[in-house]
Amino acid sequence: MWLHCGLSLAIGEPTAIDPYRAQEVEGIGITKLLFVGLLQLDRDNQLVPAVAESWKADVDGLTWTFVLRRDVLFGNGEPVDAMSFVRGLHRALDPIAATETAYHLAG
Repeated sequence: MWLHCGLSLAIGEPTAIDPYRAQEVEGIGITKLLFVGLLQLDRDNQLVPAVAESWKADVDGLTWTFVLRRDVLFGNGEPVDAMSFVRGLHRALDPIAATETAYHLAG
């Protein structure tokens, strides 16, 4: 069952709503409404689950393990899985995509 609701926002024209290209307030605001990540911030700016139901780091903080919810689907009905995030990271780093936000993944 789909729930449809209306949303109206008064904003300027976003440069892009592609999460790999959005970088100004309007574009980032729209992408935050359209896309969900592994984690999100609550009202107190604390990390809480989103697509990941849990997460942990190794002792050195170099390896992170995320356990994903199994009930998350893309709009076309395809399940969101670990490879969805791998594809997204590869796209963000692909020189052909020419994203100006790839520096977030540097280091």
